[in-house]
Amino acid sequence: MWGLIIILAVMIGGLTAHATHKEQHLIKENRALKERVAVLKDNQVRRVKKLDGVVITNLDSDKGYYQ
Repeated sequence: MWGLIIILAVMIGGLTAHATHKEQHLIKENRALKERVAVLKDNQVRRVKKLDGVVITNLDSDKGYYQ
C-alpha cells in the first residue's frame, strides 16, 4: 500500500516539475518576443525621416505611401 502511495507521489511530482519547466520556457519565450517587439518599434520610429518638409514613413514603403 505504501509503495503505491510513494509511486503516485513521485509521478505527481514529476508532472509538476515538467509543467514548471514548460512554464519557465514559455516565460522566456514571452520575454524574448516582448524584447523583439520593442526593437521593432524602436526601428520603426528611427525610420521616420524628414525630407523637404515631407515626412516619409517606411510603414507602407512597398506601396509608395507618403504622409
